[in-house]
Amino acid sequence: MKQICDITSIGAATDLDSYIRSRRIKLTTGCAGLSPFITDGLIISHLLDQNNCNLCAQDLPFFNLVNSSDRISFQFQQIDNVNGQDPAVPFAFGWEDPILLNPIFAKGSVIDCCTDVVVNSFVIDVASKYYVGLFEEKDFEGAATYNNIQAIEINPALIGVDCFYFKFEFVNVDNTGFDTFYSEPFVKNTCDDSSVLIEGVYTDGSTDDFGYYYGAPFAIAPTGTSYAYSNAYRIRGEVEQVGNQIQKQFVNNITNPTQSQRCKNYALRTYPSPLYAANKLSNNMNGKEIVLNGTSGFELTKEISKNRDAGKYWIIDTELQLCGKVNEFSCDC
Repeated sequence: MKQICDITSIGAATDLDSYIRSRRIKLTTGCAGLSPFITDGLIISHLLDQNNCNLCAQDLPFFNLVNSSDRISFQFQQIDNVNGQDPAVPFAFGWEDPILLNPIFAKGSVIDCCTDVVVNSFVIDVASKYYVGLFEEKDFEGAATYNNIQAIEINPALIGVDCFYFKFEFVNVDNTGFDTFYSEPFVKNTCDDSSVLIEGVYTDGSTDDFGYYYGAPFAIAPTGTSYAYSNAYRIRGEVEQVGNQIQKQFVNNITNPTQSQRCKNYALRTYPSPLYAANKLSNNMNGKEIVLNGTSGFELTKEISKNRDAGKYWIIDTELQLCGKVNEFSCDC
């Protein structure tokens, strides 16, 4: 595995590939001592599943890419027995706040990838919003169940290092200590690499295949802010228009259409990425609507495949379509 934390210029690289592709840096001690890992709040794995600790020989370390304008969203559904599950009882325990010194259920910190040194002791210092609360689910008969939920949205522009990961802690179910989790690593897109921001829009109040809840929480601790979860995820790659398709509808007269619509066909191609990144993309594209780089209305038209026999990484090459308005010609017949 190539070590590049100490590379400060292209001349310092041992080879061109190290600088261009491996400047993403690896966890220096994390593989030896941190477990379990999370690829998102609801997807918890153990040491051997952490991507950069379990690479094939031909695979490079992978770091989740973020632009300074992005937001990194985490959602957890840890059992919260200090606040409980009764929406009629006000929540008191929230995210740790060093100023308010409020009762704590959740806390976190930001850690430098290159040194494993804590750079922010309180994760809310780099967060734009967060909460601890409940969300409501109803069965087919309308009976409601209230589930614990914790969420935090990180502003990477507030983090003072370029490569980082997160440590999250939650009061355990016995109220005797904390359960600890670590995120996969992130790296800022300081070199303006080609990338695509992909988001799947889900119906308010629904959950996706991973169990993430979309919608405002039902009740929250007083130090929190109510907001709906976003699954937006940035991946190295590019989206390119590769075709136009014209659809026309005829009634009886094949030379005189009653409707027409122009659709643009796009190819989405990514750099090698681990399975958890591919699963995130598929989950986002399973939403009601697909948003690419801020443009909504895309539909997936081709399966998401690994496209690689050797190694664990996926090289995604799929297709999407974006259709314009429907032109009505029925009055012209």
